[in-house]
Formats: sequence, structure tokens, C-alpha cells
Amino acid sequence: MMWSLLVDDNELIMLENIEHSMKIRIEARFNNQNWEIYKTYHSVDGKISFTEEYECRTKKEAKEIINKIKLEILTEEEINDIKQTSKDLTLSIRRVYKDSKFEKWSFSINKSDFNNYILVRYSDKLEMDIIANEKYKYFEVEILDEINKILGVNDFDTDLVQNMFFFSKKSAFYTNAKEEDNLEKIEIGIDFNNDE
Repeated sequence: MMWSLLVDDNELIMLENIEHSMKIRIEARFNNQNWEIYKTYHSVDGKISFTEEYECRTKKEAKEIINKIKLEILTEEEINDIKQTSKDLTLSIRRVYKDSKFEKWSFSINKSDFNNYILVRYSDKLEMDIIANEKYKYFEVEILDEINKILGVNDFDTDLVQNMFFFSKKSAFYTNAKEEDNLEKIEIGIDFNNDE
């Protein structure tokens, strides 16, 4: 896939790719001490318009994100599926653990398995870490809105800090030679029993 670099200066990086019936543009702008990155898809016939958003602090990080998202191209079918799913998004949440200062919740999206998690810490502020499958990364705003609505987070009279993380099911295998014929196998990774 050929990308054309249109601009690369201290406040703007812009690339463009016209592939078949789709025009894809990546634009990174320096704005208030942060880089805001937008990847937009527009079909030639005007039926498709879709935007992905990213944010980072430095130009170096912006270029790293750009290099990664240049390789991740959605098809028209995938974009239509994302738009339909975002309209029909439903969350089911259940508590796994509760302590005086900590709660753990699991949640499912659109009746999938309960393999996404919310970790809540109570202190001088309310801190939430939301961990979801990467296939839901396009629905971050909708997921956060639903979680806040279901858990009544907006009713709390305290500062709220929310972090959203996405995982993919990947495992790595390492072999460590202890002695000449004695090998030890170690598996490192996260597995949430996701059938994908």
C-alpha cells in the first residue's frame, strides 16, 4: 500500500492513500501540548465516511502510531460492521469482587462472553481501569458511556480517572536452558478464554 507524505513539520503530519474506491488520510496535529491523530476513510461514491482517533504527547510517539495504523486498513465491509455494532451496543455487567476500597467487575458486549473487566479503586478520587478485547477498540467512547451510566459513576461527588486498555489473545513461548539437556518451558501471556 503506497502512502503519499503531504506534510511533515513541527505541528502537522499528513499522509494520504487512495486505494481502489477508498481515500484514506492520516493527519496528526500538535494541539495544546498533545498530538491528535485522525485516520479518516472516505469512499469515492460518498457512502462511507469513518474516522479513527488517537492521542499522544510527542512527535516521536505520533510517528510510531502513524507507522502502526498505516498497516491496519479497514475494508468497507468492516467499517459498515463497526457502524452497525455501535448502534446496537449493549453491555451486561456483573460484580466479581468487592472490598472497601476495591471492586472488580466483568462485562460482556453484545451478549459475548464476560471476558472484559473493570477494576475500581476508591481513594481521594475514583479510579477505573477498563480492560476490553481489542475488537471493541472502535467503541471506546460508547463503552465508557454505558459503564458510567450502568454503574452510576456520574452521580459520585469525586474526581474520576478512567483508563481504557485493550488486549488481544497472544501468547509467547520461551525456552530457557538450565543445563545441557534440561529445558524449561515458560508461557507468558493473557488468556481470557476468548474463542477467537
